[in-house]
Amino acid sequence: MSGSGTQPEPEAVAPAGSPVTEAHELPVPTLPRRHGRRPRIALLVYNDAHADSRVLKTTATLREAGAEVRIFASARELAGYPAGDDLVDGLPVHRAPDLELVKLLPGVARLWRRLRGRDPETGDPLPQGSTGDRPQSGAEPAAQRPPAP
Repeated sequence: MSGSGTQPEPEAVAPAGSPVTEAHELPVPTLPRRHGRRPRIALLVYNDAHADSRVLKTTATLREAGAEVRIFASARELAGYPAGDDLVDGLPVHRAPDLELVKLLPGVARLWRRLRGRDPETGDPLPQGSTGDRPQSGAEPAAQRPPAP
């Protein structure tokens, strides 16, 4: 920058013996120990974590800082990332099967099926013109309903 009178800022240099990240060449701080143990950190991601560079870089940096780090990710059987323990770039990953809506919230699953035009119980397509709804309390004949106050 000629004529500006400013000099470029000096580059940061890591002290001897400290861990350094390659990208920025800045020292990685060391995390404090709790009760004599290294800190334990879990990263939860909703993907298979094999190519999530943000998660992998964060995990590597935390390990350099002295933490025990584990990634918990979703299993993707068809993509070749089954449930279980694995190493990705030397980092521990535990893949769990995706949560199944039917097991967690069966009422929501029935509603979702009905909204998609499927049988609420089986998930099979409904015949044309059928809604899959059961008679509601409002569908009673007027003679059976209690009088309005």
